[in-house]
Amino acid sequence: MMKSQTWLALILLVLTNLSDFAAAQNYWCFNDGNYTANSTYSTNLNTLLSSLSSNMDDSGFYNASRGEAAPDQANAVALCRADIQLESCRSCVQDATTQLLNLCPERKHAILWRDVCVLHYSNVSLFGNRADLPAIMVWDRTNASSPDQFKASVRTVVDALSLRAASGGSLMKVAAGNHTAPDFQTIYAMLQCTPDVSEEDCSGCLTAAAQHIPQCCDSKRAATILLPSCNLRYDVDPFYNITRIQEAQAAVSMTSPPPVPTPTPVLPPPLPAPPGHGNDNTARTVIIVVATVVACLIVAICVGLCLRKRTKKAAVETIPSHDDEMSATESLQYDFGKIRAATDDFSDANKLGQGGFGVVYKGKLENGKEIAVKRLSRRSAQGDVEFKNEVLLVAKLQHRYLVRLLGFALEGTERLLIYEFVQNASLDHFIFDRIRRFYIDWDRRYKIIGGIARGLLYLHEDSRFRIIHRDLKASNILLDGDMNPKIADFGTARLFDQDDQSAGCASKIVGTYGYMAPEYANHGQISVKTDVFSFGVLVLEIVSGRKNNSFRDGENAGDMLITSSSFKDNLKLAQAWRNWHEGTATSIIDPVLMSGTASQADILRCIHIGLLCVQENATDRPTMASVVLMLSSFSTTLPVPSPPAFFMPNSSEFRRSLERNPAESTHLSRNDASIIMQLSPVCQQIIFLNTKNVQPKFCLFFLFIIHLDLTKNILHTWHLRHSPTGTPVGGATSSAAAGGLDPLIIQSFPTFIYSTVKDYRKEKYGLECAICLVEFDASDVLRLLTACCHVFHQECIDLWLESHKTCPVCRRNLDSPVQSPVKSPIYASNVMHETNENEPNEDSFSITIKDENEDERRGSDHKDQRVFL
Repeated sequence: MMKSQTWLALILLVLTNLSDFAAAQNYWCFNDGNYTANSTYSTNLNTLLSSLSSNMDDSGFYNASRGEAAPDQANAVALCRADIQLESCRSCVQDATTQLLNLCPERKHAILWRDVCVLHYSNVSLFGNRADLPAIMVWDRTNASSPDQFKASVRTVVDALSLRAASGGSLMKVAAGNHTAPDFQTIYAMLQCTPDVSEEDCSGCLTAAAQHIPQCCDSKRAATILLPSCNLRYDVDPFYNITRIQEAQAAVSMTSPPPVPTPTPVLPPPLPAPPGHGNDNTARTVIIVVATVVACLIVAICVGLCLRKRTKKAAVETIPSHDDEMSATESLQYDFGKIRAATDDFSDANKLGQGGFGVVYKGKLENGKEIAVKRLSRRSAQGDVEFKNEVLLVAKLQHRYLVRLLGFALEGTERLLIYEFVQNASLDHFIFDRIRRFYIDWDRRYKIIGGIARGLLYLHEDSRFRIIHRDLKASNILLDGDMNPKIADFGTARLFDQDDQSAGCASKIVGTYGYMAPEYANHGQISVKTDVFSFGVLVLEIVSGRKNNSFRDGENAGDMLITSSSFKDNLKLAQAWRNWHEGTATSIIDPVLMSGTASQADILRCIHIGLLCVQENATDRPTMASVVLMLSSFSTTLPVPSPPAFFMPNSSEFRRSLERNPAESTHLSRNDASIIMQLSPVCQQIIFLNTKNVQPKFCLFFLFIIHLDLTKNILHTWHLRHSPTGTPVGGATSSAAAGGLDPLIIQSFPTFIYSTVKDYRKEKYGLECAICLVEFDASDVLRLLTACCHVFHQECIDLWLESHKTCPVCRRNLDSPVQSPVKSPIYASNVMHETNENEPNEDSFSITIKDENEDERRGSDHKDQRVFL
């Protein structure tokens, strides 16, 4: 056995961040002696460890011995964190046995701490023996904002939980809870002892663990102290599952052995009654028996009434009524008039953005606090009581990477949600902006990806109830002053239509096409893998700096089959997968990142993770827990991703076309495919229509409309190919027909698009280069259409041309003729009429478009242009 003076030297300080705990030195090999491979102790130890994991139960603790006596007797103790599931506990113990034998080969005494379990074996008895050394300390490098108040709050919550944990039963000694500091910061803590030690030893071990905090972790936002007989952890973010702890404690209490019955004393035999008093004794006996029975009945009735009252009280505490919920929401309800005044009567000047559920405004309360107010659309089917209950649930979700819901306001049919105001707007304002993207280097982007993953993990697994976001995208990721990501709009879908998200089927499709998983968009099937798909799309956007609908296969743009605009979003994921599959994934990396000091291997690993998340089969996609592990541990081997989803019923056809040689992948030119497959927006809406409750005759009618639309496009293609001038009926210049941008793409947009582009009037855009417009997707034709709606005022164009002589995107000289805004709304008939290229008409605009051989004439310059697109 180790001497006491040697024990005092075994304090192990691990200087590492909490997230790097897995890589830290979290084991200890004692110098108590070695054993040989074929010795009796080796046999006993291997036999003992092989059965350890299978014997773990809901208490999360198991102790066993193997062998007759020392020195050949093997003893082992395993303890799991009280808030994990039994299967996770057994898996952790199983992995720990293999790992510890490799870390401490042929050592008789060793201990290993893993993230959710600890394994300790020795050749001496461990059961009931308190051990405070060695000690491992892990902490966050970030200091609390108010150190003195924070330290006092940590001491308060640790002292309170120590008493509760030590007073636990013989099968589980654990306590978890939180404490709110004076600066309104909540501190969460969990303390646990091995249940084999006594109450006094548990209290002493936790006291010893707490004494290490001033030595290593004073004022740190999070810390973990690990001792052989106990552990202590606190954090400003919730990390434990209190529901699982309560379930385990209940299961353990049901299996606890009954108390030993007290032996009934043997009474001496009654003395014989004196003669002549037999009748008196009989009467006395009857009275005693009757009185005893009546007393027992009275006691039984009283006990029953007490138990019934206690059961009702417990039921009331467990399932609060609507009145209790209403009183709890009073602190969250804001006065509608004050919120209206804070947003200046919801003025457009305070408008921050608009999402699928409503418009967001910036507001300022009377005390000067800035807030964000979401004015929900009026199509929610919930009543006021249900809405308030859901707000209360969502408001309880608090995490570092979630936007905090402060409260709500109601007036008639108006419903407002009040959120904390986040300074730096949303992620899309940075990664998709040609200037602001320089402000977020790879370190910041990687930090943003990791933060989003941890926020989703909290919503999926660690929150009080499971939340599936359903609309995760760049515009729903807000950035605070330190560029930390905060997920917005979580729980809004639940507030809006109250789908039972655990049921696996949504009554309404809520989200953004291009970010939707195929099983959700097509069939309404919802699961946590729905958010995983959206996260994968978001990762690829962050790495590339391009929107999902602007990915290009830079070397084989002509090979790309173009479908409807909604289908195109996911076809670009296929291009990202093809580049990764062919070893050219660096071509989709944002050039801003390529010019910096970022590790290309780290960026490619994130692309790999993103492609794993967008696989077509939902079961193939990883969980967010696995994603967080992949991002934090670079030693984890990643599986090979399958081709992504396309929302297509015949996606296997596209998969085969992607895996073929690019030279043989298609027989259609880009123009032909664009015209034939480009469906009008009406047909796109029909394709994504949920037909579960639609009568068959209407489905046939919808198919007939799509058939007519495709037939029209095929006829247009035939006219384009066989027209003597190369111009389709209705008019377009031959140069346009020969170029990459076909005018018929614009014809696929119906006239109601004019009402959409009117919303862009107040936006200020620079003049776009005609070459760039050719290279952009059909979605960028909208920017061309806005030029026909007076969005580009002539004075703005002139001012821009004075300071810019080249296009900021493709660096092309702008000496070529510039398009002028027309005076009438955009219609295909009056935009694409024939004009003289040298004498532009006042009510039209001309477009300079490169011909098919321009790539060869420009040589390497054209390749440089592709980098910036």
